[in-house]
Amino acid sequence: MACTHGRVMYQHYLHEINVLEQSIQKYESNLSSEGPLDRVRTSNYTKHMLVRITEEVNAIQELRVLIGSELERMKCLLSERRKMLLVGATRSLVCCGVTQKMADLLREQSSLTIGLSDISDELSIRKKASRRARICAHIDSVKKELKEEREKCVREFREEIKEALTRDLSERFSSEIDLLRHEVRSKDAVIEQLMKNQEQRDLKD
Repeated sequence: MACTHGRVMYQHYLHEINVLEQSIQKYESNLSSEGPLDRVRTSNYTKHMLVRITEEVNAIQELRVLIGSELERMKCLLSERRKMLLVGATRSLVCCGVTQKMADLLREQSSLTIGLSDISDELSIRKKASRRARICAHIDSVKKELKEEREKCVREFREEIKEALTRDLSERFSSEIDLLRHEVRSKDAVIEQLMKNQEQRDLKD
């Protein structure tokens, strides 16, 4: 009876070790997989956007390192406990505090996930705001360019009108002046002829 009970406890302890090791593997997989933190470091965000979250990112990175170290230590403890259990060197429960430590790690993992999710959400909001700002800046730039182009066209049009009017007036005045000169010459010729005729009459008298 005692032997049967011992085998049952042995199987129970071994199963508990297997479950804990599987949990550790799961945590390590989640810890090493690419998450929001990795995307933060590889995304092309501006320095201004990263300033406010730098401390949070560093703190979370440190937390990941600590969790990874703790998982490695627990793997070693479980491996040693498995060896001792297989050779019958121990009949005690799985490593003292391991279950509680796993619960603590689970809470830390949950906090890590929440922190990364918050950063991801904040960056998403900032990215959208930055995109809107770039679009608004582009619209303002286009408006400014259109305004400058319109003002330039108006200036050039006014200059063309001014030059056209100047040429037209100059040509008109030149024509009128030529006509006046021609009339003056004609009148001078008439006056000169009248004076000659008058002189001839005076001589005859």
